[in-house]
Amino acid sequence: MWSTGWIKDFFRKADIVLLILILAASLFGVALIYSATRYLGHSGTRYVIIQIAAILLGVVAYFLMSFADIELFTEKTWKWMLGFNIVFILLLIPFGAGGETVGNNNWLPIPFLPINVQPAEVAKVFFVLLLAYQCVKLQE
Repeated sequence: MWSTGWIKDFFRKADIVLLILILAASLFGVALIYSATRYLGHSGTRYVIIQIAAILLGVVAYFLMSFADIELFTEKTWKWMLGFNIVFILLLIPFGAGGETVGNNNWLPIPFLPINVQPAEVAKVFFVLLLAYQCVKLQE
């Protein structure tokens, strides 16, 4: 039978208030998406299902990341993350490499996936990790 130790570990390490607030804001966003797509005459179920799937993926990522030791990761790789972040920030300069999507040409296509990526979203993740690392170093 499954051990409940990992569940207790999750509730001890994770910030449950933050998770609840994020889920509340996300569900409000789903309601807005449904309302906006119904107003335009579309059946809003496709967009709502996509958004709910993205929320579920985010919750799974939150669950997995609550078990990761981010400090150990950032201590050893902060220079690589900084370089990676600089590259993605430079990709934000619209030089015609991205395809225009709803008036924004910062979307870069990924050849082997049917999606486009906006470099700003990738840069945000590494920016938060580097900022947290610097805040920890300042407290030491």
